[in-house]
Amino acid sequence: MNVVFSASAVQFTQGAPKEYVCTGTSGAKTHRGFCAECGSPVSARADLIPEIRGISAASLDDPSKLELDADIWTASAQPWDELSSTLPQFETTPTPEELQELAAH
Repeated sequence: MNVVFSASAVQFTQGAPKEYVCTGTSGAKTHRGFCAECGSPVSARADLIPEIRGISAASLDDPSKLELDADIWTASAQPWDELSSTLPQFETTPTPEELQELAAH
């Protein structure tokens, strides 16, 4: 699960992630960041929306303080995924406008 922040608010304190670049579902490039030491996923960013950065919730010091704003990519949810009945749901990649709205929360 990624937490979305304004790209200007993200600063890595232990070095920059090693990135793997691929084509996302939108057709634009997606950059997936991994710890250069252990390979753990730590970040994601998309050329489609350069103003935001996704950070792996598991990489945060205390992810228990997070509040979810939406369920994204629900079309590929597994049967055991517990999707919220009260949050907005997106089957695939939200539009840039929808992501900006979610990031504003």
